[in-house]
Amino acid sequence: MKLTTKLTAIFVGAAGLILAMSRIQIELANALRERPENRRVALEEAVRQMTEFDRHLDSYKAGFTLSNHSPMERILATRGVLQGHLDREQMAFREIDREYPLLRQNSQQVSEFDRGRQGAAIAFYSSEINPVFDRIRESINDLVLLKREQAEYLNIKGEKTAAATRRQFLQIVGLVFVFSIGLVFFVARTVTRPINVLTKATWKAARGNFAQRLTSNSRDEVGQVTRS
Repeated sequence: MKLTTKLTAIFVGAAGLILAMSRIQIELANALRERPENRRVALEEAVRQMTEFDRHLDSYKAGFTLSNHSPMERILATRGVLQGHLDREQMAFREIDREYPLLRQNSQQVSEFDRGRQGAAIAFYSSEINPVFDRIRESINDLVLLKREQAEYLNIKGEKTAAATRRQFLQIVGLVFVFSIGLVFFVARTVTRPINVLTKATWKAARGNFAQRLTSNSRDEVGQVTRS
C-alpha cells in the first residue's frame, strides 16, 4: 500500500475511534435522562458502541502504528524525529489503555442508581465519566496530530500527498469537529444545564431569596425537582 493511501486509511481509522467514543457518550447521557427501568436500551447501545470502539482500536494498533509502518519509520529517522514520534504514539496508547477500562467500570455504575438518585447519577456522570471521555478523546487527537505531522514529512520528501491527503484529512477532522461540538451542546442542554440552574436556585434559597420561580419541561426526576 502506498504511504499516501495508508495515511488516508489512518485518518479514517482515527475518525472511527472518535465517532465511536462520541456515540458512547451520547448513549450514556441518554441513559441518565431515562428512568432506571427504561435505561436498558440506551445502556445496551452504549455497550455496542464500546465493542465498536474496541474493534477500531485493535485495527489501529495492528495496522497503523509506527512499528508496522517501516517506510514511514525510515522517513522519520532520516529527519531525526523517529524516537520522538514513537514516544508520543506510545504515550497516547498508554493513556487510552489506562482510561478506557475506567470508563467501562464507571459506565456500569450508571444502571445502579435507583429512581430517587437521579441527581446523584448525573453528578456522577459529570465528575467521574465525562472527564474520562475528555482524556481519551485528547489522546486520540494526539494520534491524529502525529499522522498529520507525518504527512507533512512525506510532502518534504516530495511524495504526492499535498492535495489529496490534506483535503481528506481536513474533511474528516471537520466532520469530527462538527459532531463533537454538537455533542457538547447536547450534553450541556440535557444534562449539565438543568443541574446548574437547580444548584444556583438552591444556593439563592439558602440565602433567603424565595421569590424566584423555576420552570422545566423535562419529565425526568431533575425536572420534577425543579418544578417543585
